[in-house]
Amino acid sequence: MTDTDMKICEHCKKLLSVNQFSTYKNNSAKGIRGVCKECISQQNKQSYKKNWEKNKAKRKDYSRKNNKRIYAQYSTQRKEEIKKTCALWRKKNREKSNKAMNRAWAKRRALLMDAIPPNADLNVIKDFYNNCPSGMTIDHIIPLSKGSLHDITNLQYLTKSENSRKGAKICPQI
Repeated sequence: MTDTDMKICEHCKKLLSVNQFSTYKNNSAKGIRGVCKECISQQNKQSYKKNWEKNKAKRKDYSRKNNKRIYAQYSTQRKEEIKKTCALWRKKNREKSNKAMNRAWAKRRALLMDAIPPNADLNVIKDFYNNCPSGMTIDHIIPLSKGSLHDITNLQYLTKSENSRKGAKICPQI
């Protein structure tokens, strides 16, 4: 068959090039369908609109029954992509990322040591961590390991060298 071969669509009755027709998978009837691609597309759209609610219920039921398999397939497909995206974000936002990690680790340590008082305003502590000047670290004046609390009154900014030198000692504000 060449591009100049023509055929009449059984649905719209137009004389069209054979390139405008789909082929059968089983190669019957010379492998060319009787209805053109445009008519098939229109029929599919009409069928989709007509059976919208029925198909929506089928998709929902399928998703509910196969939730674990779908999630596992999705997560394995996206795992590497997500890792790359996160690594790229951390690289571009290194300071913001470090502040968030430091804040999370301090909160985790405080929770494990049961050192967050019930009246502590965690948003104020979060702001304190977020506003940490560049080149500085957050230090507990009285260390959590010595029985202190993770409270705004017990936090201070220190340079990295001062904080390393202080360690877990109890020192007045530097």
